[in-house]
Amino acid sequence: MEHIPFVLLALTACQQPHKESNSLSPTPEVSAETEVYTGPSGLVIIRIADEQNTSLTLPQKLNVNFETINEDKTNLRIEQFPAGATSILFSKHPTIQSYGCEKQSEVLPNKIDAERVIICGQVFIPSGRFEIRTSKLELRDAKIVTTEKPFDPNVEFTLSNTTIYAAEIEVHGTNKLTLQGYSDGFDRSSAHALFMNFAYVSGEGSFEVLSRNQIRTLR
Repeated sequence: MEHIPFVLLALTACQQPHKESNSLSPTPEVSAETEVYTGPSGLVIIRIADEQNTSLTLPQKLNVNFETINEDKTNLRIEQFPAGATSILFSKHPTIQSYGCEKQSEVLPNKIDAERVIICGQVFIPSGRFEIRTSKLELRDAKIVTTEKPFDPNVEFTLSNTTIYAAEIEVHGTNKLTLQGYSDGFDRSSAHALFMNFAYVSGEGSFEVLSRNQIRTLR
């Protein structure tokens, strides 16, 4: 096998919303007296441990886009992956798990750990902390959307984030991961932060990560 790069990437699609999903509608139309505040998109972190990739550039099959760039700090960080930590990119569970391949849509569990994980079609990442660890992540025309629940003052607040560990990401067709917060049709909370760790990207397809912005309507 040729030399494997290692990436930790901290990184969603316009589909019909699931019962736990957020509205993917654009900023709502409001009256002239209503002020709409547009906040930044969420944070995406990528760490690359490929010694040959000294410029720390993204693979050609991977694109990261933001609806709104944070003016105070960079939304996208690309860093060197820590040497000697490559074992975390491999699962120790010799199983195969697939999601969305036989259903119209599916909500992922909060934690996935399997040697091979296949994601097809439309799936939703639950609110809170989500983590996937797999030696090989296969994306087949996957439309992955983060979800969030309305703020509950009786429940302790925790930041939602999405973390992916994968030695290999194999892409087939057009794949998209949309990061977004809860929306009630007018307001939309901050998007999940994305932390993606991978060795390399293969396959004939493409993979886009889109971080949506925060919207606050002052009525």
